Amino acid sequence: MVSSVLPAPGGGPGCNVASCIGEERAWSIAHYKEVVQLGAQLGAGVVLYIGGWRAFGTSACEAKKWCADALYAVATEAGQHGLRVAVEPTPADSNVIESSEDALDLLEVVGLDNVGVMLDTFHVLYRNEVMSDYAHRMGRHLIHTHWADYGRAAPGDGGADFSGLAQALHDIDYQGFVCMEVGFNRRDVDPDALARRSLAYVKRVMGD
Repeated sequence: MVSSVLPAPGGGPGCNVASCIGEERAWSIAHYKEVVQLGAQLGAGVVLYIGGWRAFGTSACEAKKWCADALYAVATEAGQHGLRVAVEPTPADSNVIESSEDALDLLEVVGLDNVGVMLDTFHVLYRNEVMSDYAHRMGRHLIHTHWADYGRAAPGDGGADFSGLAQALHDIDYQGFVCMEVGFNRRDVDPDALARRSLAYVKRVMGD
């Protein structure tokens, strides 16, 4: 089963929906649409959306408008294939959608029923915020999650309060996936061991 799909923007030239270069924005939208079609073929229910990054000389208002325009186009395509789009705040990697408030504001601007938000604990911890607060703020709009501890360690290895997050997800009746996004920022880890340890910890926390 495939829970979600996502292009791989990396903080430089590439898939940037908020680029000051019109051709790059157009390419990014077209690429997202290809990812939507791939997600439909794979049976994924969600396409993750990164708001992009603005270059020097681009105002925040310009970048957010381009980001919203692109999201509308991508979500419209996704809706035709029965997919939802989850806006992910990524402050560690980008500078347009950096917080839960940014993501929720973008939802309101776009106004499409198949658009929600996602919570990536790595980015919440990067902002030194509380994961459970994020979940409560996102509430019914939260449709996907990524779990990682500080430094993209396995949940439970770094000291973050995942028990509190699990309780918050229960409180808001979260129905989406709990996915791990761990270890890929370094090479001195065994991915299989990391996956097993993450799964065992999350099962224990969610069970509690």
